[in-house]
Amino acid sequence: MISHIYDKTDLEAFVEDIVVEAALIAPVVEVLIAGNDSEHMRGNVYLVFQNDEDADKVLANFNRRWYAGKPVYALLSPVHDLRTAVCRQAEISKCDRGGQCNYVHPLNINKSLLNSLWASQQVTWS
Repeated sequence: MISHIYDKTDLEAFVEDIVVEAALIAPVVEVLIAGNDSEHMRGNVYLVFQNDEDADKVLANFNRRWYAGKPVYALLSPVHDLRTAVCRQAEISKCDRGGQCNYVHPLNINKSLLNSLWASQQVTWS
């Protein structure tokens, strides 16, 4: 679990670290980080890649890595469209399921940072 990412500066540094590391292996299409109150979801990172082979390569790399002094445990998800994993109530207002909600309550990632990361990937992967 990554608890320090709730600070805006730490969140941005974390997103940059993760996306840059993954993009060394394959282009990242989308990133989502769960801000849920529930312990089993809080801090989970979801990355989308262009294809399953890219996801497999990044998974193998991440499972050999450590972050903030802790081993990274990466898994593959059958979800290809992260919009289906996001809590609609949390997007619109406030989720009434609170810590019991098993849909992702995404943290707000700085759009400028994401645009910069996507632009960097364009240079690397074009």
